[in-house]
Amino acid sequence: MPARKGPLCRVSLLALLGFACGALPLLGADTRVAAEDAQRVETVSRISPSVVAVVTGGGSGVLISADGYALTNFHVVAGQGPALRCGLPDGNLYHAVLVGLDRIGDVALIKLLPRKPEQKFPFAVLGNSDLVKVGDWSLALGNPFMLATDFTPTVTFGMVSGVKRYQYPERGMFEYTDCIQSDTSINPGNSGGPLFNLKGELIGINGRGSFDKRGRVNSGVGYAISINQIKNFLGHLKAGLLVDHASLGAVVASSSEEEGARPRVLVSGLIPSDAERRGLQLGDELVRFGGRSVTTVNQFKNVLGLYPKGWRVPLAIRRERESGGADTRQMLVRLMGYERQEPEAPQPPKPVPGRPGQPMPPAAPKPAADSPALKLFEAKAGYANWHFNKMARDRLLANLKVRSDFSAKTGDWVMRSKAYLGEKGREGSAVFRWAAGTGATPDRMMALIDGIDFTLEPLKTDLSAQS
Repeated sequence: MPARKGPLCRVSLLALLGFACGALPLLGADTRVAAEDAQRVETVSRISPSVVAVVTGGGSGVLISADGYALTNFHVVAGQGPALRCGLPDGNLYHAVLVGLDRIGDVALIKLLPRKPEQKFPFAVLGNSDLVKVGDWSLALGNPFMLATDFTPTVTFGMVSGVKRYQYPERGMFEYTDCIQSDTSINPGNSGGPLFNLKGELIGINGRGSFDKRGRVNSGVGYAISINQIKNFLGHLKAGLLVDHASLGAVVASSSEEEGARPRVLVSGLIPSDAERRGLQLGDELVRFGGRSVTTVNQFKNVLGLYPKGWRVPLAIRRERESGGADTRQMLVRLMGYERQEPEAPQPPKPVPGRPGQPMPPAAPKPAADSPALKLFEAKAGYANWHFNKMARDRLLANLKVRSDFSAKTGDWVMRSKAYLGEKGREGSAVFRWAAGTGATPDRMMALIDGIDFTLEPLKTDLSAQS
């Protein structure tokens, strides 16, 4: 029987043409994938020089300024003393000094000392963690298990799994509020290291994770402290403070979960505070706090954890009337401190492997007592590093001296002046009071600006003196 080649050839030709046409979109997709891969490689190459291996403490960190300031975790440097040793991807080991501590938020600020006076450090660009969304890609860089003897960071790639997460504190420390959850591998030694977006912007500091097998196996659940929270405390950290987080001065609780009932957060306890003086009462419902809706206690704690003590935050409450109905009231409350005014030097418990805290590899030996970093450290009760607080105070007073020189003043003194307030420069009054400290009591500068009094603090990052 003769072969039927004609129809088969036609069918084969059509099939080949169809395959070729279908492959054209795939070629375009391959081009896009290759471009994305190249961009990711370029981003990693650009941000890697800013990653710090905190050798003293066995953790990681990230440089945030050309003059050597770097962020890490409190639990990485706790108990290691004020003088540290840190490695950079340039292969060099640097001396570093402890600057500021936030034991509640698990953040520490250190400063690397340049090897040459004119040396400038590579640093990460601070991003906006409020823009982070579930599904975004993320990059974690650090020194897990102290693998890199040349201090080049290990890079892991993953996805943002959750935002605005809340992790409960341990004995008053390590409270992670409004944090970022990621499946990017976070292992022992990554603590204190950076979490970047694909633009290379710093969006968080890695700190907590859930681990299996006695703390040695990553389970794909890691938590990073949001960079926007850290920004609120950065001025305090640079001023050498033991940072204190805020408290509303009220105990809140969720309403009983009745079927079909609207979830509410009610005030169940009060202590003397600015919120109480402005009219907050037992039984009031918190509706909005810090510009966010509040329907659960964890939502309230997430917002509260973003602020240092002394900040003024808008609060909206709902109060039911005895005659029926309810009234909504808005107020601006000053947040009080979470801790006592003169906290002792923090001594956290040692990390326990296998717990959702921070398992760490063995710490490196402490630096010698003749470390040059010790020249930048001065101990004083209530401060992480009094040396940097004096520097911040001197800068503040120098700005005031531009208008009036009062360097010869001693003891307590008061300065009164007119001030131009707000964006439109409205004229108002300004009164500055200097209260000299005695013994363990630190010096304090108070200000009364247009009738509102507060303790002067160093400027936050990205704010000008006019702001």
